[in-house]
Amino acid sequence: MIFQAMTAAVLAALVPMTAFAQIKDIRSYSSVPPENLTSIMVLGTPHLSALEDVTPSHVETVVDQIVAAKARVIGIERLSALEIVTMQASPVLAPALEQFVGPRLLKIAAAAQSRTGMGALEAAEVTSAWTSGSEGLTQEECLERLEIALAAYQPETALLYREHLPANAIDQDAARYLDTHRTSMNERVSVALAAARRLGLVKLWSIDSHLDKRLILPRMKELQAAFAKAPPVTQMPHFVEQEEITNRAIAKGDLLPLYCHINAPSFGAADVRGQFDLPNRMEFEGDMGRIREAAWDERNHRIAAHVRHASASAVGGAMVVLIGVGHKPFLDELLLTSLDSTTQNEVLACD
Repeated sequence: MIFQAMTAAVLAALVPMTAFAQIKDIRSYSSVPPENLTSIMVLGTPHLSALEDVTPSHVETVVDQIVAAKARVIGIERLSALEIVTMQASPVLAPALEQFVGPRLLKIAAAAQSRTGMGALEAAEVTSAWTSGSEGLTQEECLERLEIALAAYQPETALLYREHLPANAIDQDAARYLDTHRTSMNERVSVALAAARRLGLVKLWSIDSHLDKRLILPRMKELQAAFAKAPPVTQMPHFVEQEEITNRAIAKGDLLPLYCHINAPSFGAADVRGQFDLPNRMEFEGDMGRIREAAWDERNHRIAAHVRHASASAVGGAMVVLIGVGHKPFLDELLLTSLDSTTQNEVLACD
């Protein structure tokens, strides 16, 4: 009996490790030849438009390395047409729609949909079918692509074709919007679009999600009240260190050291523990802590699914995902279970 009990205990202890090993080794079941795997590289980024005194020259070395990776697909933190259409149908998600899309883009896209005769979903399907970039296209063809991209809520893709058109060829509201947007320091423009231009890409892929906000917005006051009692996230040691490195990198004129720091596994571990596990250490009157965690997981799972969809356009090549750095540890883990891709390569060559 003692032997049987000991055996049962040993087996019970081994089960979690065995299950974990099976998940980690799931690619061993793949029949995809190595040369046909898509290499998905998740590049965490700070939100550059929130940093003072940063110019496009500060991110040239980061852009250089995305180009050196020969990315065939670049995913950016923008909502897809499907997400936006879904959000438009939900009054609960109206605040998220205003914050993460904005009335200006909604207006510009609606006008483009009217001019093209395409709804947002149809326009998005059309952009997905493009196989070659702007080189060799006529002005009329560039204008058509620009309009379709706007109809699909893809202003960065529209900017790939804007530079080939005279100002008077474009709807004036759309031209003003795009000309303002192309000078933005937002990483979708200053990093992703800059790399896409040099690589001759056909589009940028929208891979973000905010449908999880239907869980958060109705109970935002409850969530804010709980976080108000917790120490500010910005006072956590890894955030203080990040700010110091950020300031030095800005002063030096090169943000590559910052990108290397925040994309290191050690930073990801500190960020997950310090920031994203925080609700599990807080006191809530009800279940809002777990709801917040569930919403974060849902968002990352949706982003991973969008990444996987986009990666189908880079068979045997590389895809770079430019995303807020907090998502990187979660996406790296979620994308491990893909049978036709690999996430083992890093974008940056860091010392």
